[in-house]
Amino acid sequence: MKYQSNLPDMSGLKFLPGPHRYILQQGTVTLQLPSVTQLIRFISNEFYGQIDPDTLHKAADRGTRVHEAIELIDQGIWTPIEDDTAGYIEAYQRWKTDFEPEIIATEWRGYHRTMLYAGTMDKIVRLPNQGEDMAIVDIKTSSTYIPFLVDVQLAGYAQMIESWPGMKIDSTWGLQLKPDGSYKFHRTQELSRMKTYFNMCYALHNAVQLQKEA
Repeated sequence: MKYQSNLPDMSGLKFLPGPHRYILQQGTVTLQLPSVTQLIRFISNEFYGQIDPDTLHKAADRGTRVHEAIELIDQGIWTPIEDDTAGYIEAYQRWKTDFEPEIIATEWRGYHRTMLYAGTMDKIVRLPNQGEDMAIVDIKTSSTYIPFLVDVQLAGYAQMIESWPGMKIDSTWGLQLKPDGSYKFHRTQELSRMKTYFNMCYALHNAVQLQKEA
């Protein structure tokens, strides 16, 4: 599958998977950027803070393996499917059949040009049968889908891309894959309001960092 090249050049951005850090090199200056998921921790902790850490770890591991398999599938590369991920993969393939997305990018890393935060988007696609020229799709495999949390996360991604000249996101979507092979495709409602909530998280994060450095 041929990916498009009309996205901003992010060659100066590096991701360190071990500590999960985004590093931006601008000339002789090296910056560590907060991630979208780090910025919205004030919301995610409210929903997931009481869940057993071992349960979260197992779900995160399965989700990572599903994402890795999907990335290979989109590139036309054969990948073995594990028993505990088979239903999720089936659901993804069913979604592709139903919506016929044109993949622009997968696992795309970027940063906001002026606010200097970073993130990795699962999919940037075109959805011709929805009349959408450029949309962001975030894939979820957790049993509990929290629209508000996902929408604020997606708002951060959309704002990030739109900080670059000529970039416009038409819509953002959460794709909830289920172990029985079914899926739900959730479109973000009131994206501008979700951006406002994301920016509140951004401001709160910066306020906390200033206090830590004081």
